[in-house]
Amino acid sequence: VGWDAMRTTDDGVELCYGGRWFRLCLNLNATDATQVLTAIYEDGSSCEVANAGDGNATVTVNLKDGTQAGFSISYGYVTDTELGFVVSGGGGSFPFIYQDGTYQYYTNEKTQGKLDTTKIPQPKFLEGYEWLFSRRGYIWKMTLPLLRDHILLGSGQGTFVFEFPNDDFAQRAKYNYSTELITKPHNLYFQTACQSGVLAMLLCVFAWGYYLVQALRNNWRESRMSFASVGVMTGIFGYLLMGFLNDSTIAVAPVFWLLLGLGVRQNYEARKKEADSQAKGEQ
Repeated sequence: VGWDAMRTTDDGVELCYGGRWFRLCLNLNATDATQVLTAIYEDGSSCEVANAGDGNATVTVNLKDGTQAGFSISYGYVTDTELGFVVSGGGGSFPFIYQDGTYQYYTNEKTQGKLDTTKIPQPKFLEGYEWLFSRRGYIWKMTLPLLRDHILLGSGQGTFVFEFPNDDFAQRAKYNYSTELITKPHNLYFQTACQSGVLAMLLCVFAWGYYLVQALRNNWRESRMSFASVGVMTGIFGYLLMGFLNDSTIAVAPVFWLLLGLGVRQNYEARKKEADSQAKGEQ
């Protein structure tokens, strides 16, 4: 259970938590301080509001599963000149302001404009497994739709942070990412597919697989096996295996590519050595 979606409108801020939509807005014409903030469900019924009348309130929402969730609301001047409120709870804190006749999201000391996270694609891939591998499941789930736009050409090295939907404030809070910017996919293959293109990723996988198959064949044969080749093959395989949970980083990648080049040369030398041996035996 957590934040599912958020959107701002001219009339208020619509929030979805645990499958239940409710709307918050300011009644600027209210004469009673406890009536300035109003909270209603999507069907028009009122949410339970404990309003202290001093700019602080607690809104209790009945969720779809029969449980309840409470949110702290601070309302009044969010900035020196703009009225609004701040919603706290569910793993995040979300400021909204009322500006130019509409509600807008406000963060990092500037207005972000109107917000509608329902327009951000939510793929079914890995649905229910977002917490997998220390919340990597959520990142992988949201990365998959990006690949459709980068089949032939990638977005460029180091640009994943600009491609990932970091403006999905609701889902990020739901999976404890509200205070951090997601800058990498924590997966070598998704990283390569997004930044260099899906085609480039497939070519890399083919090249790595081809090397491993050749190395395994060489090291399986006693006539070709060498401990140096086994060590290089094991290191490359370990790197590619860990690539399912980690990115390619500048601290490690050069070592991997040097080892791969060395491994390819070892495969060539092993085949050449056996071919020369066979030629001598036939003479």
